[in-house]
Amino acid sequence: MRDSRRRILPVIAVLLSLVATNTAVAQEDEKELGWFNATDFAWVLTGGNSQTSTLGLGNVLTHLWETSTFRFELGGVRSESTLKTRGATGSIDDFDLFEESITEKTAESYLANARYDWAFSGAWYAYGFAGWERNTFAGFDNRTTGAAGVGRQLVDTDNTKLKIDFGGTYVVQKDVVPVPGRDEGFAGLRFTADWLQKLSGNTDFVSTLILDQNLNDTDDVRANWLNALSIAMSDALSLRTSYQLLWDNQPALTTVPLFDAGGVPVGSSVLAPLDELDTFFTLALVLNL
Repeated sequence: MRDSRRRILPVIAVLLSLVATNTAVAQEDEKELGWFNATDFAWVLTGGNSQTSTLGLGNVLTHLWETSTFRFELGGVRSESTLKTRGATGSIDDFDLFEESITEKTAESYLANARYDWAFSGAWYAYGFAGWERNTFAGFDNRTTGAAGVGRQLVDTDNTKLKIDFGGTYVVQKDVVPVPGRDEGFAGLRFTADWLQKLSGNTDFVSTLILDQNLNDTDDVRANWLNALSIAMSDALSLRTSYQLLWDNQPALTTVPLFDAGGVPVGSSVLAPLDELDTFFTLALVLNL
């Protein structure tokens, strides 16, 4: 299970990287008002001795007003892998080959997020957020989040933009393997920091940190930290490399088969936590329409 998750993490990261790029573009162009749309499409197909297929779709719709911003994001990624097993029947000199193929899903993730920011007094702003995620390979079937809070633009120049915000959240999470005694719905706190630095005329660096605290269980803390470098090759096309860390102090559980001391399965399973830390390194082309 752990090896499978490591194989599919870069695939899932493609979608997350493109969504974050679109956010940075919206921040950079905040003085240009109106509607903006960014769409990404990724498809990878391999054949022969091994077969894999990966499909990723994403769209970010943004509207900028003088004192407010609305952003709506949709995305999804799905990956399948086919394992071929070959054998032969007969004798060494006279045999027939046979082949069996097993196709299994190795990645599936979907998201829908909406956020509205309103500057109500100078550098101060209020925000509202609603989001839905599904990522069975991270251990949850559905995670719905609502958040609201206030923030402040600490730095706002042509080359540097830095803002932080604090908010309250309410999360409903349905795990693939329910955790005994853990509530599906809980209130929480969220801290967000966004830093955008223009390094040159066509190169930007962005760093976004999101911290979530479960108020029902103070040991349940999550962090999402993304660092990315974007190089614009044209007005519509850019090259982006990013590194992201997702940390969950109380990761979801998974079932693992139980074996006896001799390595023989006993026919039952036990619960074990998934990894606390997932890392992503992504290189992607981004199209902004």
